[in-house]
Amino acid sequence: MLKEIKILFSLARITLLKWRHHSDYRSWAGHSMLSPDWEARTKSLATFIPQGRSVIEFGAGRRTLKKYLDPHAQYTPCDFVDRGEGTLIVDLNKPLPVFPKHDIAVFGGVLEYVIDVPELVSHLAKYFDVVIASYVPNEAVPRKIIRRSWGWVNDYNQAQFEKIFLQNGYICDLKENWEEQKIYKFVRKNTQPGT
Repeated sequence: MLKEIKILFSLARITLLKWRHHSDYRSWAGHSMLSPDWEARTKSLATFIPQGRSVIEFGAGRRTLKKYLDPHAQYTPCDFVDRGEGTLIVDLNKPLPVFPKHDIAVFGGVLEYVIDVPELVSHLAKYFDVVIASYVPNEAVPRKIIRRSWGWVNDYNQAQFEKIFLQNGYICDLKENWEEQKIYKFVRKNTQPGT
């Protein structure tokens, strides 16, 4: 019974945050929610990144991606709270700023928490030729109550998720499974191969 009450409380809180277009600062401000188990996913994301590219990591958390990049790669951590020196602080659920130019934008375990993914992807298309992202589609976790209890604010299936990028000029260049998630490499249609 206590578990069900916690799920319902979480569902109500996340629904209210989504309705108010607010991010869940309370859960993510510290490091307690940043699971070390996600390092395997970060390592997989890094395999999609060619050497020597400049990378901005949205939802940088513990900044684990940096250790898997080519030592000569330019790396910029971005999060909605300060994650240490050089962090670009951006809340993806608020009006989006001009992003500094990078070759690749990376989102590991982030897009499930973005209220308006189409708006975000439209904005990204102005700045980044390549977007590498993980996402848990609706097919893997279909129950909305579970998704909200985990703090997720959207419910795209694979086709809907890929269509958002396609409508903004990206094609899916690579896709692989990581646990129940998909990892995608989206490339702007006019981008040279190998980027």
